[in-house]
Amino acid sequence: TVFRASHDVKVEGQPLAAGSYGLFMVPGPEEFTIIFSKNSTSWGHYYYSSKEDALRVKVKPRRAPYTHWLTYDFVERKPSEATVVLRWDELEVPIRVEVPDVDGLYLARIREELRNRNGFDAQAWDEAAEFCLERKVNLPEALKWAEFAVSAPFTGKPTFKSLSTLSAAQAANGMADAAKATMQKALEHPTATVIDLHMYGRQLQAQKRTDEAVAVFLLNAKRYPGVWPVNVGLARAYSAQGKLKEALAAAKKALAQAPDDGNRKSLTAIVEKLGAGKPID
Repeated sequence: TVFRASHDVKVEGQPLAAGSYGLFMVPGPEEFTIIFSKNSTSWGHYYYSSKEDALRVKVKPRRAPYTHWLTYDFVERKPSEATVVLRWDELEVPIRVEVPDVDGLYLARIREELRNRNGFDAQAWDEAAEFCLERKVNLPEALKWAEFAVSAPFTGKPTFKSLSTLSAAQAANGMADAAKATMQKALEHPTATVIDLHMYGRQLQAQKRTDEAVAVFLLNAKRYPGVWPVNVGLARAYSAQGKLKEALAAAKKALAQAPDDGNRKSLTAIVEKLGAGKPID
């Protein structure tokens, strides 16, 4: 069996350089010795030599559901690590593999891709900036990428999505006033859909920015009167303002428009709560 690592990794906490290795195992009743050999081209174990060992680690085998054929699989997957398991019969041998700087690897790949044909796609620049914002890494460059997605010659394309990302990148770089102005442009942009505005209002609610959320729900009602889920947002806006009668009326309209059973069930509970004189979140 050949184990290939495109980048430097850690196996059971021990460093292993990028490359191809022959994978060998020495079984024992309590633990297995896993051997990574620099010889990855010989067939079987017949030409194995310990002098060619690159790394040896010990792991604990464990019982597993029956597997007829010897199988390798990746389980317990995370962004920076995974467990490789050998399965055979009722036995499982786990080997934990980590990537020490997974964000750095992703960023290097992103930079490469932005220099090929993806570099002519505004969405690619927007997604690159989003990756950094989600991971809270590389924020100054994320700002440049977000700016490029919006305004680069021949490539940039201002949309609700790209302007929202730029606003978030500005905020992450301490540019609060610019972030606020950019987000307002996003909200007013023709590409902002009724769902875009509603979900942004809900995001503001989750952040306890109630006044801003109410303003967005009211803007949505002005731009898309009577369209689902505008009345849902109005119910939340009026409730936040203490206008429970108006909130109840909007919730009843939303209930009549509900597109599926899940929304009908949720809105029925909202109508009952507002009808009892209690505000909703």
